[in-house]
Amino acid sequence: MDFLYGAAVSKTFTTHKNPVLHGITPFIELNGHKGFGLDEEEQYFVDLLPGLRWDLCRELYVLAGYELPLNGSEEFDKHVWFSIIKDF
Repeated sequence: MDFLYGAAVSKTFTTHKNPVLHGITPFIELNGHKGFGLDEEEQYFVDLLPGLRWDLCRELYVLAGYELPLNGSEEFDKHVWFSIIKDF
């Protein structure tokens, strides 16, 4: 069984003069999970994910971020995140 948690802070900046840069949102996330179980040691992992989200066009968003572990876990070293989201 795992206990997952996270928190994020973001701020959206809008400029109507340049449609490519409309809706830029820098963000920073703090994520973690703690494993529980009989065959597991009580492990916990915490990471920091700074990133950027921007609007490509109406209802189409691109997100990119770089995930860094904070507690030196062996589960992963670093990750690059990239997402494309389309609202329907």
